[in-house]
Amino acid sequence: MPLVCALTEFEQNAQDIADFMQDLLPDFPIIVVAADPDWIAHNTFKFVRFIRDQQTHLNAAKLIMIGRERAANSLITVLNSEPSLFSDLILLNPLDWKPAPANLNLTGKRILITWNTPLKTEDEHRLQAYADSFRALSARVFWNVSEFSGDPAFEAQAMRTFIA
Repeated sequence: MPLVCALTEFEQNAQDIADFMQDLLPDFPIIVVAADPDWIAHNTFKFVRFIRDQQTHLNAAKLIMIGRERAANSLITVLNSEPSLFSDLILLNPLDWKPAPANLNLTGKRILITWNTPLKTEDEHRLQAYADSFRALSARVFWNVSEFSGDPAFEAQAMRTFIA
């Protein structure tokens, strides 16, 4: 059974995220980590060790990481330093859409990218290029864009389908 780890940069959001994830995926062990993205960037080894310890403690065969906005960008930093940490990655509204680092081996990894606000044509092209940067590294990439601004049901359905 996989461990689902949701990353947030705001400690006050952690319980809400935990409740949402537990409702969304009641059969999975879930942890929520509140950490500032700048701290993760400078302490990636500590973060990875903490997540590995949780995975071992819960005897989880694989790890699914979830991050929204700045936290999604933090997961790319972690992925760059420890590509074997997780099997699946969910990026919700990644803020800067920087391409995946070209030196990663993402063979066998699955990545879901969601964007829950309507996109302008130029933004859609940027999102497509972002997804393609992961595909170029042999990841299986899925992406969804909502037609409705801030639709949590859209993200929930996309995640449930992806994880199932």
